Amino acid sequence: MPKLGSGMNLEIPSDFSLNEGRNKSKSYQELLRLIAKSSDYNLYEVEDIMNHFVAHVQQLLRKGEIVKVSGLGVFKSSTIKPRTMPMGLIGEAKQIGETKTARFKPSTELTKAIRQQPDESSS
Repeated sequence: MPKLGSGMNLEIPSDFSLNEGRNKSKSYQELLRLIAKSSDYNLYEVEDIMNHFVAHVQQLLRKGEIVKVSGLGVFKSSTIKPRTMPMGLIGEAKQIGETKTARFKPSTELTKAIRQQPDESSS
C-alpha cells in the first residue's frame, strides 16, 4: 500500500475533467472513480476513506485545530468578528453576529503543479 503524501507520480487521463456539467457532486464521484482506478482500492474503499478524511478534518476544524495535508495545503478555521452591515438602498443597519468559517491555503507544491504547462508534466 503506497504511503499517503509520498509524492506519487500519478497519471491522469488527458480527457479527465472534474468540471464537466453543472452538478458539482458528479465531480466528487468522478474523482473517487479516478482514485480507485489508479490504486489498489475499490470504489467503496476509496469513498469510505474520503468520507472519513472529510469527517475528521471537519471535527478538527470545529475544535480550532490546524490541519496540514502534505502536497495539498493547510485547512484552518477562523472567526469573523461581529459587525454592522448596511442593508440595501434603505440604509438600515443589520447586526451580524460572530461566525466561524473554514479557510484553505494551498501548498507551494499544489500551486506549482497547477501552474505547470501541460507538456511540462510529462517530463
